[in-house]
Amino acid sequence: MASQVTDRVEGLDTIPGIQRKARLQAINVGSREMFESMIKSIVENQLRPAIDRVSFDESLEALHY
Repeated sequence: MASQVTDRVEGLDTIPGIQRKARLQAINVGSREMFESMIKSIVENQLRPAIDRVSFDESLEALHY
């Protein structure tokens, strides 16, 4: 016997997603405390991206860098 989901989210119609066989996947991004600790470390150590901008023509070269 299949169980019935009773929780509802206002404004969310799941039927179109089911009909299109959509896949919903969650991700784990860590806690707010972890995020704040990361930002503090970035600021204190003056970290900067290795590649800050790349033109479309240089994207493959940048990817292999």
